[in-house]
Amino acid sequence: MSNGAHFTNQSTTIARSIVFSVVRLPLEGIDDREAYEIVIIQRLTAGHDGIGLGTMKTIQRLIVTVFTLAFVFAPPLFHDASAEPKAKGQKYVARLISPRAGDVLVPGQVFRVEWRSVLPDIEPNRCETELRLSLDGGRTFTWMTGERDPTVKYFDWTVPNTPTEQAVIDIHFGCLGYYPETASIQREATFKISNVRD
Repeated sequence: MSNGAHFTNQSTTIARSIVFSVVRLPLEGIDDREAYEIVIIQRLTAGHDGIGLGTMKTIQRLIVTVFTLAFVFAPPLFHDASAEPKAKGQKYVARLISPRAGDVLVPGQVFRVEWRSVLPDIEPNRCETELRLSLDGGRTFTWMTGERDPTVKYFDWTVPNTPTEQAVIDIHFGCLGYYPETASIQREATFKISNVRD
């Protein structure tokens, strides 16, 4: 066999070893890329004594290529503590149950605002729900509540003395750094606030 053919066959064998090592290498106890590379190189050199300089350069190029592909195109192998979890699955959706469209509320009345919602796949303690009130059909809003537990889907509201024919509630949701602040304006449930106290 010529030196050129021997070089090619040996490089091919080592390339296959690289792929085998990357796929089969257990990750326990290896917490950074440098340590991962060291273990792979140790595996590669085992059983390949007397490798020539040209072959070693080829191995180095192959290692660079493998790790470039692995770390650029594949999911991360190691935990990145700085990476923020993102919402998965369903998006936030809310629907008002009460008040209903056309309801007339009276100033000073304690009224239970109630809704249903589907929350993103994020720990609820990272998130909050806030209610906002519009008196002009949803063009401008003021806060009805502060930040609330998103799993609690009702609020006992003391109706303000702000008569309107176009009261609209926004069931606002967000998770700081995890899910954007998202409005859910309930125009289909426009209600009234009376100008008469009981």
